[in-house]
Amino acid sequence: MKRQKLYISIAVMCAVLLLGGAGGSAAWKQTAAGRKYTTSSGKYVKSRWKKIKKKWYYFDKRGNLKTGRFKVGDDWYYATRSAGRVCNRRVGCYYYGSDGRMVCDAWKKNGKYWFYYDKKGKRRFGKVKTTEGICYCERETGKAVSKWVNKNYYGKDGVMVTSQWVDDSYVNEKGVITRGNKNPKNPPTQEEIRWLSAITYLEAGNQSYYGKKCVASVVMNRVNSKRFPNTIKGVLFQSGQFTPAGNGTLSSLYYSRRSIQTQCVKAAKYVLEHGSVLKGYYYFNTFSGTLKIGEHYFG
Repeated sequence: MKRQKLYISIAVMCAVLLLGGAGGSAAWKQTAAGRKYTTSSGKYVKSRWKKIKKKWYYFDKRGNLKTGRFKVGDDWYYATRSAGRVCNRRVGCYYYGSDGRMVCDAWKKNGKYWFYYDKKGKRRFGKVKTTEGICYCERETGKAVSKWVNKNYYGKDGVMVTSQWVDDSYVNEKGVITRGNKNPKNPPTQEEIRWLSAITYLEAGNQSYYGKKCVASVVMNRVNSKRFPNTIKGVLFQSGQFTPAGNGTLSSLYYSRRSIQTQCVKAAKYVLEHGSVLKGYYYFNTFSGTLKIGEHYFG
């Protein structure tokens, strides 16, 4: 009787062991339809992500492994058989972030440089309109720039600068450099016009109209240079610079009620409103210089 019970117990244990191992182990399976993955229960993984040996893979509704570029819901991904889901990497003109999703309508930093990807996930080149403003990405590489490009300036944040000064130039609301030295919304004052007209008359009253504009331009070149005072009056009365300022004739003319020669006023207004006609020149005299215009040498 005892021996019979022992046989029954052994039989039950064997049955349990056999049933417990009936499901098998999870494994890859290549089928005519595609590559699939079976769980320990023998079922295919379908319509979801599955982590296999520390790598993420996606299987469609039929259980087939998705590779290459594919869409899940509203997001695009890229995966390979060997590496699974691609993360923090550019593939072609697309970039896939830390969660594997394709970057769309956003900036992405890669190394030290920033790149912009549009709503379709493609890297953009040239002038780009973003939520931050208009930016510029190099046409060869796509790197965002912080510098002058043609007539526009792009700041440290990569956005095109508008309605402000950049170094010695003023850019308007469209981001384009204005021809003048002043913000067009703040035209030259009567005081500035009279001071510049007065020095132009006293230094070049007998010169051609162009010669008058050149003399006025030297004054404004100094105003816009960090090496000199930043106002017309400050430049004119800087010690030892302009003879009429030193001998009192400039102040005498400025404060008198006398009208100043029309062509000198016209030349002063032109330079104030349209900018210097002689960029890079800061001196003039009647005896030596690198450029001679009328009776003046400029340097």
